[in-house]
Amino acid sequence: MDWKEEVLRKIYFSLVVSFILGFLLYFMLTGFYDIITKKRIFLNISYILLIFAVVFVISSVVIEQRSINPSKAPYFLIGGFIIAIVITFLFVCTASGITLLMKNGLPERDKFIASVSVLTAISFAMLKAVERGLRSY
Repeated sequence: MDWKEEVLRKIYFSLVVSFILGFLLYFMLTGFYDIITKKRIFLNISYILLIFAVVFVISSVVIEQRSINPSKAPYFLIGGFIIAIVITFLFVCTASGITLLMKNGLPERDKFIASVSVLTAISFAMLKAVERGLRSY
């Protein structure tokens, strides 16, 4: 593969993933702001609990399998609980943001483009930081 094609492939991949993460961050922050200001959640509690349970089981099993020294103490349950709370909260914020935008529509075009642009740049920086961290892991 030519080096130019490799660079273009990396640019395209970074742009696509960064824009997708930028939109997700926009929905998440919009939903978080709505949850904080209006104290309402669009998801039913049963769905929230289902998401929590699935993420809790998956993350607990992964942590247990990755454990270097499996002891009798269930530390993997505490780690799974913390991960499940964080991921469930992020999912609820994102779902609330998407539902809010479906009900009210998008904000004015310039404000929306500016917000997504800044969040895309932030998500690209986060993506590269995670990528570099995974390489050293």
